[in-house]
Amino acid sequence: MKIPWKRTNFRGREVTLLGGALLVGQLVTGHAINALRGDSISWRIAAASLGAGLVGGYDDMTDSETRNKTTKGLHGHLGALAEGRLSPGVVKMLGLITTGMLAAKPRRQVLDWLVEAGVIAGGANLVNLFDLRPGRALKVASLVGLAGIFPRCAWGGSGQSPKMGRQDRALVNLSAIGAAFPMDVREYTMLGDMGANSLGAALAATWIPGRSRGAKLAVLAGITALTLASEKISFSAVIENNPLMKTLDELGRHRDDQSEKNRNLAPAVTDEMVPSIPFQTNDAVAVKETPA
Repeated sequence: MKIPWKRTNFRGREVTLLGGALLVGQLVTGHAINALRGDSISWRIAAASLGAGLVGGYDDMTDSETRNKTTKGLHGHLGALAEGRLSPGVVKMLGLITTGMLAAKPRRQVLDWLVEAGVIAGGANLVNLFDLRPGRALKVASLVGLAGIFPRCAWGGSGQSPKMGRQDRALVNLSAIGAAFPMDVREYTMLGDMGANSLGAALAATWIPGRSRGAKLAVLAGITALTLASEKISFSAVIENNPLMKTLDELGRHRDDQSEKNRNLAPAVTDEMVPSIPFQTNDAVAVKETPA
């Protein structure tokens, strides 16, 4: 099996998944530094980001030829589990739930702990659902991340911040998003499950501290609703049919007729730049729902 550090995007171009690995490194390092400076909450965020990234990385590295093409989405993976088959998607789902449970703060009320775990796991998966076009997941994530800069505007919070608080954590997320955006939107790199899951978990774990139970339940319900909706509705189709959303979605992205010309202005990603392990396999890569 060859580790697929390359993935074919929605235009049929090969891009490297190293963008996701770099994003995980930035998030974990940034939050770990905050933790070493005295913010204990940042340890949980770093753990959530790392755990979700590793789980997503497993899915990215799973040989495409071993995947059942009918095993797609939540319904497909749960159906496979009911048949006794452990698909990569089921492994990732269980891994994200475990990550959420480990990263959530232990509570006297088990319900509060489970809700926080659900928000972290669901947030990790939700960002991945938007990673279907260059820059889209990062744009959505940046809007969520910006809410952390203004606590009173981040629904469900008190607006009070400790010495090392919400803004510091949010800035780590936004800095990582900003660093990843140029290469992602120009189609040199892709977040993949590793980067998208890690970012989603970090955003969720950053948002949780100080929120009321009602706010967390509402967010979990919203995440669940969007996840279930994605089984029946194409987010890409919704965005394409809304002029404002389409304009924002395409912001910064190359036009089809200029893309190849502009891509040649920067060094291309070569095999020498992408680590690989020489396992014997077929190099064909299956594309799932036209990823970014």
